[in-house]
Amino acid sequence: MSVQVIMKDGRPEWAVLPYTEYEALLARVEALESGAPAPASTEIRAEDSRNLRKTMMEQLQNVASVSQAGSFQGEKAAKLRLSKGLDEAHIAREIGISPVYLKQIESGEREPSEPILRNIARALGVDVNELSGE
Repeated sequence: MSVQVIMKDGRPEWAVLPYTEYEALLARVEALESGAPAPASTEIRAEDSRNLRKTMMEQLQNVASVSQAGSFQGEKAAKLRLSKGLDEAHIAREIGISPVYLKQIESGEREPSEPILRNIARALGVDVNELSGE
């Protein structure tokens, strides 16, 4: 599951996920409410929840460290985007920014905020560490 966590005052405030995954979650909830057998035991689901939380917190720490260290490499993001055959307009639209702003980020003229950095990594399908110069 690919989840984007939006922080407020240093704490997770919102969890954003792709619409298809949202629909799958709704389908599972409806199946459970209709009396269908539970897909996993409570212990397994609790362990999955802990693992997901740990993964999300690690990703948030990675984003913060890349952002704070100023080690984001726009050139790497541009090369990854091109290697995947994606154009600026497509990625910018997916991230929710203008193609001009994305071009400025990729050229090093602008530093992305943590949420935008996280969204760039998600849109490219990579870990945020792959966008750093370290």
